[in-house]
Amino acid sequence: LSFGTDLGTVGFCDVRGVAHDLVTNSFDVATTTVTQVSFHQECGDHLVCASADGSLVHWDVSSVITTNISSGTRQSPWLSESLSQNVELDTLRCPCFGAVNGFAIKGTTVVAAIDMCMLYSYENVSFPIGSRSRIPKQEMGTNLFLKALYLLYAGNYLTKMESVVMKVSFHDTIWKSNT
Repeated sequence: LSFGTDLGTVGFCDVRGVAHDLVTNSFDVATTTVTQVSFHQECGDHLVCASADGSLVHWDVSSVITTNISSGTRQSPWLSESLSQNVELDTLRCPCFGAVNGFAIKGTTVVAAIDMCMLYSYENVSFPIGSRSRIPKQEMGTNLFLKALYLLYAGNYLTKMESVVMKVSFHDTIWKSNT
């Protein structure tokens, strides 16, 4: 289980009833409230977290080596003692003006709801989906690009402070027909 706090911490818990500490790892990743954390639905070793400080960070723990624990339960890389030394953090959006209120992940795209009536689309994020191989770290700068999308409301562009986007979600039928 992952969680975010109002102090900018992201933590990971083992809720399987194992007889050791419930919170195994926690990291200070933001200067203010973590607004959302979410594992990629196809790649459990990838997580994205957002914060009210404007940051959006992609976590990759695919290189974390886990050891079998004596209880026989499967060890998660998120619970590993070596997580802090082996996690790869890719900053999709640096802390800046405009909180990230929420986001949705679909395939290799993350769409984030930002204050000021904005949706940002981060495409070609390095999630290893299906037969696709992971995008090499040095190539990410050229493969990752950002598009700002303005929300339409009743045919008019929203202006600052009229409405704040809080959450976003992909509709599978529409997504599949456009990709």
